[in-house]
Amino acid sequence: MVDFPRLTNAILGHHFRSARLASTPQLNQAMERGRRPQGVGGLGWAAVKAQCRNGLPRKKIKVIAQFGFTRSRELRDVP
Repeated sequence: MVDFPRLTNAILGHHFRSARLASTPQLNQAMERGRRPQGVGGLGWAAVKAQCRNGLPRKKIKVIAQFGFTRSRELRDVP
């Protein structure tokens, strides 16, 4: 979850800050409470759908980019 933001910074010139937390549930809980970190990089779409069931329908999760060989049919508007 740290590699993709760092790779994006290096290649595209973005300024994502990355941090390591003890666990994915700890990260999800921090984001739900509105605390930093404000995002996750390098998490698979299947994992997002499984772990963040409440956030997706309420539009609390915004996917800003997808990495892969093919574009996901579920994320058509995401570059």
